[in-house]
Amino acid sequence: MHEDKLGDRIKQLRNEKDLTQEELADQLSLNRANIANWETNRALPDANTILQLADFFNVTTDYLMGSSDAPQTAFSPKAAKLLKAISLAEELPEEKISELADILETFVELQMKKMRKKQK
Repeated sequence: MHEDKLGDRIKQLRNEKDLTQEELADQLSLNRANIANWETNRALPDANTILQLADFFNVTTDYLMGSSDAPQTAFSPKAAKLLKAISLAEELPEEKISELADILETFVELQMKKMRKKQK
């Protein structure tokens, strides 16, 4: 882990969201002093907090910790939400997964048609 980058990245991402340290602390139920210590590289957040920060800022943990310069995950927040729901179905029998895929595809097609009609 690149400790100096972690603090810099937290500060950069907080500033991009136009948040004070206090506002970030409130939104994540954290202590403002901890955020100040992380941003000045005097302390490191624990693993769970790193995950919480990455999720809040919608970046990878690798980016947050300085191991990568690619901040975004491969999926948008909307896609990630869908993938999370779909992952719950992984233990279903194969025929139920196929049925779910058909239902989802039909639903999306109908919604897209409705959206196109509204745009006309």
